[in-house]
Amino acid sequence: MSTTRKDRGTWVVGAMEIIGELTVGGDFTIAGDIVIVGDMVITSVLKGLDIDVTSAGADANYFGIDNDVLQGSVASGGYLSRGNLIGAANSVVSIGNIDAVYATYSPSTLTMAADTEANQLYGGIFMSNVSGAFTLDIHDGVMGSQFAVERGAGHGIVAAGFFFPNVLKAITAPVYGIYVKCTNHCDYGATVAVESNNISAGMQILTKDSAVLPIGLQLTSTSGSITKEIELSTGVGIYSGSADPNGSLSAEDGSIYLRTGTTTATTIIYVCTGTTNWSATTV
Repeated sequence: MSTTRKDRGTWVVGAMEIIGELTVGGDFTIAGDIVIVGDMVITSVLKGLDIDVTSAGADANYFGIDNDVLQGSVASGGYLSRGNLIGAANSVVSIGNIDAVYATYSPSTLTMAADTEANQLYGGIFMSNVSGAFTLDIHDGVMGSQFAVERGAGHGIVAAGFFFPNVLKAITAPVYGIYVKCTNHCDYGATVAVESNNISAGMQILTKDSAVLPIGLQLTSTSGSITKEIELSTGVGIYSGSADPNGSLSAEDGSIYLRTGTTTATTIIYVCTGTTNWSATTV
């Protein structure tokens, strides 16, 4: 270990390996690598740990913090007694009268000095991956992320997830509040599971601040098609198309078919009787 004494409170250290305990009362600047075998406890009033990394602009990956937690062996304990693996645990506890509380604050900022090309700009990536030629018996689920909220009395919005798309001017690309991309094997793009009698609605579309919403719910496709556009709780559906459904569409008894593009100016509504017979009504 090589050290250079700078003053009574600050030491500049080169490469160092610490095995055991180390207590530092002042500032501690490390100019090289440090390997710590054991626990490290940092106590500070403002910043417990401040890490600044400046990339050299080379074709490489740069990390402010790189955490790797590896399970050394398969646990032999019973279900819910085997412990947990946590890559990074952040906990913030406040007692009141504070502007904001963030357990994790992850802004991703791109300040362009010139025309720029980029692939992705994410504030965070959450991913779960399961592999191996074995059977997985999972009791809860495989989740990319989990958001939960618990609150007693009070005022204000309570939401497990808050999404705020704030694009300040019109751009050529589409802007989404939430974008769900379904590939390979996926049963539902989104599910609202209701497990309480204290729910007003499974989903709400709300206009505020005198906003005018052109479309409340839009079903569309750039390629491919949607067979049953809406299915009700009884299984009957709402279909649409430009052709006569008789002889071409099989559906549930009582389903409705909205036909557009006919030669007349009226829209024809078909009601399914049985599974293949459709009776037309002109309105």
